[in-house]
Amino acid sequence: MECKDTNLTYQIIGTKYTGRFNDYPVFIPNASEEFKTKYKEAFGDESFLRAIVYEPKREESQETGYFYIGAVVEETPNHIPEGMERLQIQGSYGSIRAELDFSKMGEYYNTLINWITNKGLKMHPTEHLIELYHPNTNYETELEIYIPLMDEEK
Repeated sequence: MECKDTNLTYQIIGTKYTGRFNDYPVFIPNASEEFKTKYKEAFGDESFLRAIVYEPKREESQETGYFYIGAVVEETPNHIPEGMERLQIQGSYGSIRAELDFSKMGEYYNTLINWITNKGLKMHPTEHLIELYHPNTNYETELEIYIPLMDEEK
C-alpha cells in the first residue's frame, strides 16, 4: 500500500442514495447491485470503473448522510437516464491503492489519514471522499481511496 497526493479530474454518472451511516455496510452493497443493473440497462455495459462518492460526516452526532454510486466516464453521454446525474470531481486528494479486502477498510482509511497528517497536509472537511473499484482479469478488485485535501496557503 502506497500513499500519495494527486490531482483528480473525473466525470461520474451516478445515482444518489441517502441513509443512516450505521446502515452503510449493508445499504451500499445493495445499492451497488441496483446501480449496476440500471447502468447495464441504460448503457449496455457492466464492466465499468465503479465509484462511490461519499458525503463526509461533518460531526459525530450526524446520523444520516448521502453517497453516490456511479461509473467513471470519459465523456458525458448524450442522455443521462432518469435517477442518474453527472458529477464532476476535481481537486487535490491524498490517495491509497490496495487489493480490495473489505475487512481492512478501516486500516486503509487509517493508513491514509495518518499519512496525510504526517505529511503536514490537511483534509478538506466538506469535500466528498471517493472510492474507486478497479476490476482486473483475475476476478479480484483493486481499491483506490481518495480523501480531499485543503489547498495549501500561499
